Amino acid sequence: MRKPQKKNLRIELTSALPFGTDNTMKKAVSIDKAGRLVLPQQVRRHFRLFAGDLLDLEVLADGIFLRMRSPKADLIEENGLLVHEGELAGDLAPLVERIRDERDTDVLGLQR
Repeated sequence: MRKPQKKNLRIELTSALPFGTDNTMKKAVSIDKAGRLVLPQQVRRHFRLFAGDLLDLEVLADGIFLRMRSPKADLIEENGLLVHEGELAGDLAPLVERIRDERDTDVLGLQR
């Protein structure tokens, strides 16, 4: 049976890291049978990464690049309205329609 070739695994999280004079950290990480890898605790703490956080993965010619996703606070207030800033997680049209119907029912005094 042929052994799979080893691919380069490069983890780069962009920010100033307090790991050394050149602000880099080099550490081997292993991948388990399920394909998971564990980021070193020092990296998770520095970037405030927790279980369930999402990272963007980019496959490059010479390795793999992990980048933190946008902050979790995707709702901001603009002129008294909550506005979503971030990636959409599905089709929002049915949800918007339902909320509008509920609001119209309440405003017009209709029964649900």
